Amino acid sequence: MSALERIGTRYFYVVKNVKLNSTMANSFCRDMGGYLAAFQDQVELDAIKDKLKDEYFWLGINDRDNEGEFLSVVSGKPAKYLNWQRAQLDDDENNEDCVHIYGSKRVPQNMNDLNCAEQLHFICQFDNEI
Repeated sequence: MSALERIGTRYFYVVKNVKLNSTMANSFCRDMGGYLAAFQDQVELDAIKDKLKDEYFWLGINDRDNEGEFLSVVSGKPAKYLNWQRAQLDDDENNEDCVHIYGSKRVPQNMNDLNCAEQLHFICQFDNEI
């Protein structure tokens, strides 16, 4: 996906040519008029994952303010949909507060918490629904 693309009723842009930390990725999306993405349901997540390559992608969900309370960067409210990779909501070394997914058609992967300073690709959304 190299341009703004409609998935269901919403628009997304998958940034595959740049890797940034979570804060800078959100700033990149904001500069484009969007936000780091959060998903409404598994159907939407599956539709996006079909567009990804085998890389890690930041989402607009974190628990920076309160451990275990994952909020959307768009609304500041609890994330509407979370689907954790098995055994991966672990806050390894008390330093994993941002959410990412692994884009792969071959290996079913879901969400994971990771250190926000890691440099990853990312997904922008272009609404303030979640």
